[in-house]
Amino acid sequence: MLVCGVLVGATAKPSLYHGYVPATYSTYYPYSLSSQYHAQDELGQYSYGYSGDTSAKHETKTLDGVTRGGYSYIDANGIVQTVNYVSDSVYGFRVAATNLPRDPAPVVAAAPIVVPQTVVVDTPAVAAAKASHLATVQAAAAQAAAAQAAAVAQVAAVQTVTAAPVVVSQPVVIDTAAVAAAKAAHLATVQAANARAAAAQIAAAHAVAPLPVTETPEVQRAKAEHLVAFQKAAAEAAAAPDYSEVVATAPLAPIVSAAPLTSTYYSAPLVYGYDAGYPLAAARYSYVPVAHTSYSALTPLSSQYHAQDELGQYSYGYAGGPSAKHETRTLDGVTRGSYSYIDANGIVQTVNYVADDVFGFRVAATNLPVAPGAH
Repeated sequence: MLVCGVLVGATAKPSLYHGYVPATYSTYYPYSLSSQYHAQDELGQYSYGYSGDTSAKHETKTLDGVTRGGYSYIDANGIVQTVNYVSDSVYGFRVAATNLPRDPAPVVAAAPIVVPQTVVVDTPAVAAAKASHLATVQAAAAQAAAAQAAAVAQVAAVQTVTAAPVVVSQPVVIDTAAVAAAKAAHLATVQAANARAAAAQIAAAHAVAPLPVTETPEVQRAKAEHLVAFQKAAAEAAAAPDYSEVVATAPLAPIVSAAPLTSTYYSAPLVYGYDAGYPLAAARYSYVPVAHTSYSALTPLSSQYHAQDELGQYSYGYAGGPSAKHETRTLDGVTRGSYSYIDANGIVQTVNYVADDVFGFRVAATNLPVAPGAH
C-alpha cells in the first residue's frame, strides 16, 4: 500500500454502519496548519484527505464499494460548517450537515370562536299569525290541485281529430311528336355510342385483329376516283415514248432491313412479310408493281380522301398533278403507305413503306441508290 503525507490511525475492517460526527459551531482562530495524505491499493480501495487554512476534507472507499467522507469550511459569517456523507449502490448518497435548510416552525391553528346562539321565543300574537298563514297556504294548495285535476279531465274528454293528408296532384307533361322523336333519336345515338365504346374497349383488352376503318360513301367514291386517275396516269405514262437513257429492266437496290422483307419488282406485286412470332404474321399487303417510265403529258386529274375513327385508325390519300400518295394506320399501330412523283429527269419514282414499333420503318422504292456492279 502506497502512503503519501501523514497517515494517522490503523487499518480497520470495513463496517456497514458508520456514525456521523455531531456538528458543532466553533470560533475561528487565525493560525495556519497544512497537511495531506493519500493511500490506495489494487482492489480499488483508497483514502485521502487534507487540512489547511479555512477548510479540511477526508474521504475513504472500502472493498464493499461504500464511500464515506466529510469536509468542513468557514462560511462568510465566520461559522465553521461541517458536512458528512456516505454513498453506496444500495441507498445512494446520504448527507448530514450543519448548512442544510431547516423546516419552518409549525403553525398552530387558532381555536375556533364560539358565538352563543340566542333562542327567539314567539309571542302569542306571532304564533297566531304563523298558524293563520299556514292554514291559508294549505287551502290555496288544495284549490290549485283540484283545478289542475279538473283541467286534465276536460282535456282527456276532448276527442282528437287527425286531419287527412293533403294530396297535391302532379301535373302530367305530355311530349309533343317533335319532342318524342328528338328523345328517341338522342337515345339511339347514346346507345350506339355506348356500343361502339364497349366494342372498342373489348377489342383493346383482348388484342383482337385490327378493325377496318369504316369509310363513308363519300370516302369510298373518292378512293375509287383516285384509283381510276392513278391507273389512267400510269397507263398514259407507260404509253409515252422514253426520252431517258435509263434501262427499264435494271434491277433495283436491295432493301436493307433487320426484318425479313421480300421485295419483287416488275414481275410480281411487292409483298411485305413478318416473322411467325409477330401477331400480324398472316397480314400481307400488295402494291402496284414498280416500273420505270418516262414523263409524258399527264391528264391533270385531282382527287383526295380522308377517313378516321376514335381508336386512332385512319386512311387518307390524294392524286393530282405529278404526285400521288395514300397512307393507312390500323388498330395494331402499323402504318402502311405509298407515294409517287415525277423526278427532275421526267421519271415516275414510286416509294412503298411500312412502319411499326417492332421492326421500325422499312421502305421499297425505285429511287434508292444502287451499289456499283449490282446490275
